Amino acid sequence: MTGAHRDPASPSHGGAYRGPLNLHQLYIFHAVANHHSFSKAAQSLDITQPAVSIQVQELEKTLGVTLFHRRSRGLLLTEVGETVFSYSQQIFALSDRLIETMEETKGLNSGHLTLGASTTPGEYVLPLAVGQFRQVYPGIRLELVIANTTSIIQRILSGEMNLGMVGDLPQ
Repeated sequence: MTGAHRDPASPSHGGAYRGPLNLHQLYIFHAVANHHSFSKAAQSLDITQPAVSIQVQELEKTLGVTLFHRRSRGLLLTEVGETVFSYSQQIFALSDRLIETMEETKGLNSGHLTLGASTTPGEYVLPLAVGQFRQVYPGIRLELVIANTTSIIQRILSGEMNLGMVGDLPQ
């Protein structure tokens, strides 16, 4: 088998898997499992109960399994439903972490910045500014490199440093 896709009829799926997995359906399943009710899940998702039922049925069809025991007193996850629910919790926790990471990146809450400076600005001007920067952006690792002007310029041009400050440009 080549590539990342599996043959739905392969023995590893027992011929039942009808992939690909729809994350929207998994999200709706997750809500139903949390609420133990199609109608409560529908209400929490602000969609109709029939829409919830259809999406869960489609997920069951895709996976080739029954996810819930439907009882008069509510829903109970099947054994395989428990497994799917466990994976869905992990998937949505990772999704939340991805979103948080992207928000941190947008808000300058994390990362690495290399600042180069020649001797005079590096020793007399930047230490106070670097201290203030670290207070405002504690999640960003700021590295201050002090070197001669030519070295700072070369490192900026090579992409080794993000920013540089020099006293005088070489002739």
